Amino acid sequence: ALNFTAAGNAQISTAQSVFGGASYLGDGTGDYISRAHNTVFNVPTGDFTIACRVRPNSVGAQQIIAIKQLNSGNGTYILYLSATGFLKFGASNTSGVLIVDLTAAAAVTPGTWYHLVGVREGNVFRLYIDGVQQASATNSSSLQSNATHPLVVGGFSNGTQSFDGHIDEFAFWK
Repeated sequence: ALNFTAAGNAQISTAQSVFGGASYLGDGTGDYISRAHNTVFNVPTGDFTIACRVRPNSVGAQQIIAIKQLNSGNGTYILYLSATGFLKFGASNTSGVLIVDLTAAAAVTPGTWYHLVGVREGNVFRLYIDGVQQASATNSSSLQSNATHPLVVGGFSNGTQSFDGHIDEFAFWK
């Protein structure tokens, strides 16, 4: 297991969880947890899966769930909630250009848990919500390696676009 560092007033909450009796909680203002760069999170060409359970408290502003990126802009990969309440999965090429931006079929309902999964298998990117494929795209570009950037959960590492809600069972596989 890799350790994460909390920022803002990111906290462990026992008020809501899917498994284990606790989850990450952010209030949408400057909260996040981060893990310093580790090569395990670099996926320029390989398959990977990023997954978690999310329970947003609100919609109306873009909120980062997880990103391999430093401060703002496109990251290697990103899970986020759009300002209009749609869960999304994106990926950027080596020039930092967003080449995949998948959107769920329906907006979320605040106060409801969702199982969110972003996958790249070969050249195919897929977004799943609660086990149902929402969108897919094919792209053969190499992704950014962001060799020194952290993996951030709950917002950007500068405290912007923080997630307002709970995140549980965060996982990354390659």
